Amino acid sequence: MPSELRWRITPLVRAMATLALAPVAAAAVSGHGALVGMAVPAAVWLVVAGNARRAEDVGHVASVDVDRCAEGAEFGLHLSAAVAGADVRARPVLDGLTELVDADQVASGQWRWTIRTVHWGRTEPRFDVHALTHGGAWAAERTLRGPRVVIEPEVEMGGGAFRGSVSRPSYGDWAVRIAGAGAEFLEVRAWVPGQPLRRVHWPATMRTGQLHVAG
Repeated sequence: MPSELRWRITPLVRAMATLALAPVAAAAVSGHGALVGMAVPAAVWLVVAGNARRAEDVGHVASVDVDRCAEGAEFGLHLSAAVAGADVRARPVLDGLTELVDADQVASGQWRWTIRTVHWGRTEPRFDVHALTHGGAWAAERTLRGPRVVIEPEVEMGGGAFRGSVSRPSYGDWAVRIAGAGAEFLEVRAWVPGQPLRRVHWPATMRTGQLHVAG
């Protein structure tokens, strides 16, 4: 997928221009024409590097190992990027839902990052791509978008019950392992952050002095 690049001169161009103009100015002031020869290397570099090929776009392919994972899991983020006539560097830009675990440049223009999810939601990693023409006269930057990954919240697993193991009559068609709000009482357990307060079991809470919820 191509993305447009906007090029700008680098500080090296200004430095080389100074090296090229200083001897000429000195020769004009002092009258020593031999000083002009000192400007030749810098002038040649300016001509060659300044006319380096500058591509209009960056070709890239971004991918992930999975498009859906659980909170706390890790996945691989991959990027291949190339700019004709330039060297390319890239780094991921992550949001508050993920964090960087490991980075590896597989080959020239190819990277792999190991990402860990820290919160549920939808994350869409981005990449900052930096291109530098051969010779170092021109530089460009571009932010690319990666594929979206859905991070599912970590599910709290209760003691659970299989169908047929509940001592009293069951009103549902299926008994499940995951504790949650429903028509059938399962258990009373200590409250943990993240559980809705509407499930507070007040008799147990008042008796123990600690917040309990009904499952």
